Amino acid sequence: MAERFIRWDPVNYLHTEEDIRGYFVAAMEEDEGDGRLILVVLKNIARAMDEKGLAGAFAISSKELRDTISADGCLSFATVFGIARSLGMSLTAVPAEDSPEEICYRTVSREVAQGEILELLTVEPDLCYDDISDRLRIEFEMVVDICLELEYEGAIKADAQ
Repeated sequence: MAERFIRWDPVNYLHTEEDIRGYFVAAMEEDEGDGRLILVVLKNIARAMDEKGLAGAFAISSKELRDTISADGCLSFATVFGIARSLGMSLTAVPAEDSPEEICYRTVSREVAQGEILELLTVEPDLCYDDISDRLRIEFEMVVDICLELEYEGAIKADAQ
């Protein structure tokens, strides 16, 4: 019997203006400083604005948002600041808290990782990629790669939401 695996899409959880603002704040807090997470989150926000009928809730349309973030693939501080204001938010500098615990990933072969992933999903079939990566301390990219391969082979099944 194939295992079931759930594919997580953040847009499924962005129903209100507050959801979108909270998601943006979380991205600002968790981004490593290179803006990659913020860029992904803003693309998801634009998609949510279209799918959830929130396009008129902000001072920026989803098309304007997409155009702003896809112009060169880079986000300047001025761009992020402007988008935050368009979402009805302000950016504030506050002292950083203690650094979060850093996850040290193990170096394991692909075969070992695959076996551990299958074993974990047998016990907890509804885990998402990042949970698997955190629990097994295997790099996220390897987890995604292996899970997609296992899904293709029919060893696990992803739930489409």
